[in-house]
This record gives sequence, C-alpha cells and structure tokens, in this order.
Amino acid sequence: MNKNKTERPRSSFAKSAAFLVLLLLLAIVAVSASSCGPLRIDRGTETTTPVTTTSDTAVPPVTTALSLKQYHVPEAIPNGAGTYAYVAEYASPSVVSIITEAISYDKFYGSYVESGAGSGVIFHADDAYTYIITNNHVVEGYSTITVYTSDPDCPGYTAEVCGTDWTTDIAVVRIKVTGLTPATLGNSTELCLGQEVAAIGNPLGTLGGTVTDGIIGCLERSISVEGVSMTLIQHSAGVSPGNSGGGLFNLYGQLIGIVNAKSSGSGVEAIGYAIPIDIAVERAVQLIERGYVSNTPFLGLSYSQSTSYGIVVAEYQYNAELTATNQDTVTAGDILTELDGVAITDVADLRTVLCSVEVGDTVEAVFLHPVRYNSYQTGYTQYTVNLKIHEYLPEGVEPPAPEPETEDPSGDISFN
Repeated sequence: MNKNKTERPRSSFAKSAAFLVLLLLLAIVAVSASSCGPLRIDRGTETTTPVTTTSDTAVPPVTTALSLKQYHVPEAIPNGAGTYAYVAEYASPSVVSIITEAISYDKFYGSYVESGAGSGVIFHADDAYTYIITNNHVVEGYSTITVYTSDPDCPGYTAEVCGTDWTTDIAVVRIKVTGLTPATLGNSTELCLGQEVAAIGNPLGTLGGTVTDGIIGCLERSISVEGVSMTLIQHSAGVSPGNSGGGLFNLYGQLIGIVNAKSSGSGVEAIGYAIPIDIAVERAVQLIERGYVSNTPFLGLSYSQSTSYGIVVAEYQYNAELTATNQDTVTAGDILTELDGVAITDVADLRTVLCSVEVGDTVEAVFLHPVRYNSYQTGYTQYTVNLKIHEYLPEGVEPPAPEPETEDPSGDISFN
C-alpha cells in the first residue's frame, strides 16, 4: 500500500476564494482602524475628537484635544479664509513695490545713477499720508524713492523716509496719498511651527504682486545678517532679490512678518527669513512718532567706500570731543582699520561692534592717515583715539530733555 500522499494542486477558483477572504479580512481591519479618526482643525478653534479603540482587551476611550491658541484668529473669520487664493485677494492691495535711485561716483566713469528695488507693506494712514514698512537696506543710501501700489495704473508716488533702524533692518517711508488699504496685523508671538504662510512682494524688482507659498520652518532662528545678529522667522516661501521689505502673511491674510533675507548658495533651497511683525511694529511706531529708535548706538562716522585696509571716512561729527581731550581728530580720507579690538573691513564689521556696545560706552579706534608729498600720497601714519558711543538722532532732531530730578517727599530715610 502506497502511504505516500499526492495532493492535487489547488484550482484557480480556490486561489481566488482565498484571495477574497484575505481582502475581506483587510477590509475589516481597515474599518476598525477608521474609528480612530484624525484630529479636526476647524479654522484655529479648539476642537475635541474622541478616539476609541476596540479589541479583545478592554481599553478605555481616550479623548485628545488639539489646541490652536498659537494661531492669531480674527474675531470674525471671513468666507474663504484659510486658502492662498484668499490671502492673494485680501492682502495684495496692502503690498507695494519700491524703486530706489542714488547718484554715485566712480573715478574712471564719473557720476552715474545707481538703482535698486524692493517691496513694502502699507502699515498706517492718516488724513494726509500713507505710511509703509520696508527694510532699512532697501532705502539706505538712496536719495530718490518711488512707490508703486498694486493698481496697474498707479503712476508711482515719491516717498520720503520717516526713519530707519539698522539694528532690526526696519524703515518707514511715507507717501502723500490717502485711500490706500493698510495691512491687517497678526501676532508673531502666536505662530506655530509648520504653519502655512504666503510671501507677497516684488521679486527681481519687476514682478510686483507675486505670491509664493510655504510653511514656517523655525519660529526663532538666530542668524547674522551683514554683521547684525537677528532672531527671525524662518520660512520656505520662495523669495528673491526685490522681495525685501515685502509681507509674510498667515492664511487669514494677517501680516506676521517683514521679509528681509534668504539663505543662498549651491544646494540651498527655500530658506527665507522675515522680521517678526511684533518687532517691526514696535520699531515702526517709534520711527513714525519721532523719526528714530531710542538708544540706538551711533559712532558718528560716515563713510565713502571700503578698501583693503578698512573703510574710508567721509566725516566724523564729534571731533570737538577729541580736541577737548587732546586727542587726534579724524579727517575725511582717514581709514578706520580697527574698532574695539575688531578688524574693520566693511560696514558689517562695524555694525558687529556696535551691536555689542551701549550708548555712553567708549571704544578704541585705530585709523590710518594718508601722508602726502607735493600732492602725491607716499604712505600712512597710524593713530589711535577713544570714541564715545552716542545715541543716533536724525539730522535736525534734538535729543529729548532729561527728566527733572524730584526730591523724595518723605525726607531722609535709612534702612537698617
């Protein structure tokens, strides 16, 4: 008797039946898993979604609440809010393009016009003027500033600078026109990592009103921009030269930041930065009210150019202080090579030092003075002076009067 068993191969029908049973089991598992629904985000309001799990072992229901307090939610949410299309329609009228010009001089070519471009955001309006936030580096050094609104028929408005703050890269300009739409302000302290944002600006200086999308990649990124340490919002919205001064908006169309920088280089993609709107507004208010930001360190030097030795001085405002202390005076053409022990090669180096001092401090400065013979420069002599750090005040602005001292009405009091 042959004890060896020979099994018949399964028919195709049997295979199909087994496959259907497997699909049925998977479907049952999928239905069971679907009871663990995702947390629902309802336009920034707090929602609670129960998550229930069933199995052979009894597991008590778990209730999880997702808090979105970090989003700054408007009191009344307009229809359509929460989309990039809404942001483009709602916020674009508040973003402007800025074109700048300055007269520069070259020893070979003579005078020529240097132009630049940037963006700005309408911040405030009164009965006569519209005020626009932008970056200090967008308007710094330029004598002619022209603002173009989102209206394609806008002829361009000549702007004047209300004030600038190099420590935060914020500036305010104004135009003599009314009826424009200021941006709705958000709150940059209530942002969320990964939150969707949109940048609106004037990339390349010719593409005004461009909208790009992204998310917040870091809430407080500490970086150095041209020698100045800043804590900025990092985002992935596409920005290019010309976007500087433009707006970073949340999906409610609220302004949450002023675009001012990006990381560039080989292999770098979608890393942009914006000044938190809370900081920008605080500085903008001071610039509008008095034309400067209090306690901004100022050395009193103005510069004409950089050289391989350092930066060439055009003027020093406080030579009288040097004369009073029997020190050498600083003259036009001298070269600042070192300040407070730091080698100075450009304005960024200078600002690095100024970020580390306070108004009233004294810093040691090393200069080179050109030596000439019969109108020919034959070399340099070096001298060192102590320069006092002053508070920056725009030309023509008087410092506020010190508050009068008041006597203690309680008389002499001593504590044991």
